[in-house]
Amino acid sequence: MSLKEIVNRDFKIAKESNDERALRVLRTIIASIIIAETPDGRTIRELTPEDEVNLLQNLIKQKKESSDNCIKNGKEDYAKMLQEEIKIIEKYLSLVSFS
Repeated sequence: MSLKEIVNRDFKIAKESNDERALRVLRTIIASIIIAETPDGRTIRELTPEDEVNLLQNLIKQKKESSDNCIKNGKEDYAKMLQEEIKIIEKYLSLVSFS
């Protein structure tokens, strides 16, 4: 099962259960997948498992950098939210890393 399939399945589950945190993270992952699949804005390409891993690693890196900046600027609540989002993304990283 591809990352896209897993995320779409989990998005439906999160939507039914009104899990706002999961929905927010899954929307971010879905948007990143769409951007990666259409690098020129028109042609859709299938992501390889390596592409999926890189995509998730980049999201984690971005969230960690944002979290660090929030801590430096005294926004600990927002930094905590970003750390929780990182944990959710890491769950998907472990799934695609072992596929």
